[in-house]
This record gives sequence, C-alpha cells and structure tokens, in this order.
Amino acid sequence: MLPEALCVDSRLLVTWLLVMIAHWRMNPTSNSDMKFIVQWLQQAFAPTPTDKANEVNSRNARVSESMREARLKTYVMLSRLFVHTTVPVLLFLLSDLLKYPSSMGLVQTVFLLFVYTLHWAVASSTLCPTPHQIRGVSAGWYTMMVAFALLAPCHPTGRDAIFFLGFKIGSRLTMAACFMDTKLSLVFQALISLASLVSDLVLHNTGHDAFMLLAMEMQHFVGAMTLSATLEFLIRSRIHALLDVADAETLVSSFQHVLRGICDGDILLTSNLTIHGPGECLQHLLMNRASLHGKAFEMLLPPDERQRFADFIDVSTKAALEPAAGVRATPPTCVRISLCGASNTRVPADIFHVPVPHLFGAENPYHLLAISVDSDSRNPPLTEDVPDMARILERSERQRSKTASSSGSVATASSVWEPLPELAGLMLLVNGSSPFLDIEQAHFSFERPVGDEEGESSTIPSLRKVCRRTDWESIKRKIDKFTSGEGAAQELRSICFRMPGDRRRYLKAKCVQMSAFESPHEEDSQDQSTTVPIKICMQLSHFVQDESRLRQQSELAGIRELHGRRPAASCDPKALVA
Repeated sequence: MLPEALCVDSRLLVTWLLVMIAHWRMNPTSNSDMKFIVQWLQQAFAPTPTDKANEVNSRNARVSESMREARLKTYVMLSRLFVHTTVPVLLFLLSDLLKYPSSMGLVQTVFLLFVYTLHWAVASSTLCPTPHQIRGVSAGWYTMMVAFALLAPCHPTGRDAIFFLGFKIGSRLTMAACFMDTKLSLVFQALISLASLVSDLVLHNTGHDAFMLLAMEMQHFVGAMTLSATLEFLIRSRIHALLDVADAETLVSSFQHVLRGICDGDILLTSNLTIHGPGECLQHLLMNRASLHGKAFEMLLPPDERQRFADFIDVSTKAALEPAAGVRATPPTCVRISLCGASNTRVPADIFHVPVPHLFGAENPYHLLAISVDSDSRNPPLTEDVPDMARILERSERQRSKTASSSGSVATASSVWEPLPELAGLMLLVNGSSPFLDIEQAHFSFERPVGDEEGESSTIPSLRKVCRRTDWESIKRKIDKFTSGEGAAQELRSICFRMPGDRRRYLKAKCVQMSAFESPHEEDSQDQSTTVPIKICMQLSHFVQDESRLRQQSELAGIRELHGRRPAASCDPKALVA
C-alpha cells in the first residue's frame, strides 16, 4: 500500500498526460532537443577512450584545467565569506537549543559547527586543496546536503519549517554557483530533490500534497541547474576567448620574428587598414621615431598609389579566403609601392600580403605585411646625360686650383669635392621645384678600402680628423661612456669641425644629440639581453662659425710715426698742465 500522500486522482494524471502530449506536438524542436540532451548525458557520463585521448591533446584539456583553478579560487573566496556569515546562524541555533532543548536541535547545532570548522580551515589556509581535488571537495559538500535533506524533518506546523526550507534552497543555489560543475550538479541536485521528497512523503509523512511537493522540488532543481550551467558556460567561453587571444598573439609574434630575419620589416594591419602596434621595423625603414599605432597605413603611401594598394589588399584577401575548388595553397601575393619616408623621401619596397582571419576575435580579417626594401632603387640610375663622379671631381679640382689664389682665407666651393676613394654611395634629396635644383639633404656612405688599417694613417673619414684637436679627448671620453652604457646623458655640449679650405677656421655645432643605432637585421641576430650600443647616430644642428681661436687684430697697427712735422709749442698754461 502506498502512503496516503502518494495517492493521486486519476483525472489529474490524465490532464497532466494530455498537456504533455500537446506541448510535445506544438514544439517542433522537441525531438532534436531530446537528442541533444541524450548525447550530452552520454558524453558527460560515458566518454569513450578516444574522446579521453583527444581531450588530453586538445585545447579542452587547457580549458578544463583553467576551470578547476577557477573553481578552487571561487571556493576559497566564498569560504572566507561564509566563515563570517555562519556565525549568526550558529548563534541562532544555540539560543534556540537553550530555550527548547532537543536531540534534533543538538544534531543541527553540531552539523552547523562542523560546517563552520571547514570554512575556517580553508579560509585560514589550514586546508589547502589542489585544483584536482576540488571536485572531491564539492562531492563531499553535496553528500552532506543530501544527508541533511533526507534526515532533517520539515513539519508543516513546526516553528523551524521556514528556516529549514530557506536553508535548503540557499545551500543548493550557493553550491551550484560555487563549484560551477554542471555534470556533478546534475547528479547531486537530483539526489537532493529525491531525498527531500522521501523525507517529506515517506520518513516524516508531513501530509503535504505530493504534486505540490514535486512541483516545488522541480523548481528548485531547474533553478539550481540553470544557475550552474549558465555560470559554467560563461566561464568556459571567457577562458576560450582568452586562450584564443593568447594563442593568436604568440603565433603572430613568432611569425613576425621570422619575417624580420628574411625581410626588412613587417607590419600588422587591422581590418580597416590601421597599424596594430608601434611598428618598430617600419619606423627604422622610414627613419621616423613617432609611434605608428592606430595610424592609417595609407597615409604612409603617396597619394597616387593609395588606390592601387587598396585594390591589391581586396583582391589578395578574396583570393586567400575564397580559393577556387581544387586549387592548392599559393604563396602570398606581392605588389611594389613606395613608402613616404622622412622629408618626403620615397622608399621603394615590395609588399607581401597575407590575410589573418578571426585574429583577436575580429569578424573581418587582419592583414600581415612583409616589407622588402629595394635599396638599389633608392639611388637614381646613371644615364648618358649625367656625368660620372670622376668627371665631377676632376672639374671640381680644376675649379679649386683656379680660385685658390684669389683668397687664402675664404674656402672655395670646390673644396668640398675632395677626392674620396672611400665614398661608396651618395644619396641626395633635391628640391625639384627650385630653379637650380637645391640639395636639401645628403647622405654619404663610406667603406674602408682593402688593405687600409685602422690608425692615424687611415684614409677613412673619422671624428678624430675633423674635430678640433684640443676637444678630441673630451669627445672620445663622452662617446665611450655612452657606448659602454655607463652614462645616461645623450647630448654633447658642442663640437667644432674644421672648415673645408681653411684649417684655422672651425664650424661649431651647438646642439649634438646621440642615440643608439639598431638595424632590424642586427636586432634579430644579436642576443636580446645585450643593450649596449655599438654604433651610434649623431645629429648636429645650430651651426655657427667659431672664431674664438682666431688672433684678434692688434689695435697698435693703427699707430703711425709722423715724419718732417713737429707740432708747434703751445704757450697756454692749461695745455702744459694737461
């Protein structure tokens, strides 16, 4: 014979059955939803050996490890909170036990004291569970909750009925939110609901309506499972996103490091063709110190080549992301454009493009560019109409020899073009809009001739030869201190250079700045821990002519002796006194 509480009217059962059938018929996704639930349960509780092997070698293993660490941190944090909130509840039970002594009240007080002790041990680091032990800890707490729901009475007229009901609901939701383990919660939340039904209908026979109790426990079960599944889904999604970003940053950084070894530079563009990152390699190529992060890459191109570059990016992206059927992977496409460097110079370069889809979670692909600079095309090619360097130097020598006798103290224009066998290259920035094609910038490149040794007899230009001899020791000491990394100052007070054509005159640079020269190729080849500069760049400005060492003209040169004329004697007494 079933208990009286389990006796249900047959009409109620028929009504319930008809409602469920109508719901099943009206919902077109019922079959697929049930299949999804069955598959999820199979994967959760009966994984195949293949699935386990794949999990170890896949990203799911990393996500699971991160989830265990998140559960442990959450449990420790909540234990530090509950060790304080449990005290008022414990005091309430103690006061109730003193007023109304009973064996059940004593059991409840001892149980809550045990809970307080566990929270205190975890909060004070007396117990330090590991991430792999957190699932056993959560199973232990759930087991105690099942025992509490099964043994604790909940009389309808009892004075403690409301307290027990609130304690059970709060504990179930708290454990679901703390441990965020949907698979474990599914088992133990169902056991807690079943234990509550058995306690109310069988053990204690509270007389409640069976369907009302079943509906209440279903609500508690669904609420706890919804909270646990939602939190676990959100945390797992967050971990997946963080792992994707970390993997993408590592992959792109490694690929850029490889590109720096085989190309002159690389740059990463966002989906709207803005530069992502400071762009150190591009700064070296363009001789620009300003950060390029967030700047439109098209602004670094000449206006007449911007549309061609945009069309190239569109065509290359479509070809890479939508390949034709049966076509194998092809190498990255390339286009030759010019980059706008310092002082409106053009740097010809070959641009290789590779789209990077779904980088950093973006819907549109990023663009990775490898830059290979054509250094040979920087210098204009020689033509028959332009005389070679030998003729220019020969004509300059003839002009200097003709004008040298006119003035010994004034430097001639041809003295600048002295024969330099070490001159390996010369790049000039010419103003094409000026009538005489003014030279605004000049860049000289020197190479030491074969057999030329370092020393005073070397013909290679050096600071020792052009600076003032009395200043050489102080200049060398400051530069050595900077290259050794001991000095933080990066400025020299001034440097005086000998003027061409007159070695007694000096040209003084009042502002001299020093900075370390780092080539993109040398950066990758050297150890990253080495920060001592070997080569330095010196930028000189504010030039004035230094005449401090010139001998001033003597004022006695204006004194002349008067011959054949004697001044007449003056009889004026005042003149005699003077």
